[in-house]
Amino acid sequence: MKFLKMHGAGNDFIVVNNLDKSMMFSQKQIAQLCDRHKGIGADGLILVEPSNEDAAFMDYYNADGTIAQMCGNGMRCLAKYVTDRQIVKKTQFTIASRAGRIGIELLKRTPAESTIRVDMGNVVFSAQKIPVISKKEEVIGAHFDWDGVTYSYGCASMGNPHMVVLTGDFDQTPIEAIGPYYEKHAMFPENCNISFAEVKDTNHIRMDTWERGDGRTLACGTGTCATVAVLHRLGKVDTAVEAQLSGGILSVELDGSHVWMTGPAQTVYEGSVDVEALQ
Repeated sequence: MKFLKMHGAGNDFIVVNNLDKSMMFSQKQIAQLCDRHKGIGADGLILVEPSNEDAAFMDYYNADGTIAQMCGNGMRCLAKYVTDRQIVKKTQFTIASRAGRIGIELLKRTPAESTIRVDMGNVVFSAQKIPVISKKEEVIGAHFDWDGVTYSYGCASMGNPHMVVLTGDFDQTPIEAIGPYYEKHAMFPENCNISFAEVKDTNHIRMDTWERGDGRTLACGTGTCATVAVLHRLGKVDTAVEAQLSGGILSVELDGSHVWMTGPAQTVYEGSVDVEALQ
């Protein structure tokens, strides 16, 4: 199987051309491909599939092989893939996903790196639609205690569920402990992505995300969008925010409930692998 290794702000993916729909993988095979010690290594697998009305369909899987609705950083990588290969020749187009149709704007392109603006759609705060189990219609400004520290949080959906934790000191926050605890907490029937953010000022934050099915990643596009939306709802940030993640910088713009994200997409290398030989 031929593949391309790509990343968006350090969030890395195996990208496979499946426009002829000839390839299918089991959850175990996907997990083996994404294994960083015994496989190629990645945060997720993107199958580039055909779409009748869009440039392509994003068939996306987490590193553990589970299906995901969408991935913001992966969407930028897929956009670079289809433009680099002339699958689409426009600078503005759409890509289909399980979360719906996603608008793309190619701002800059070189063989190694492209800058891409993604229309991430509307953020959803309805607890029922996220989903998160709550007696309230929205979960915004809730609190929990961890090792004597009280954290404020809010929940939102960007086509996938997110919990955003506001931290006073990002570097001292036990992300590797809180993240997996709430990822599979009973309050989230579909599990959840857990983001942690420290507000530097109204236009700058420091954050990272513990992604469901992946663990802590260098960047999470939908997590960044959900974080900015929740922080704005809490009155902590403005409508244009630059997020510093461990893997790089993403810019998010809000217009009411609508969200746009801008960031890089990079090609790392091309390769081939015998999927059946992986263990």
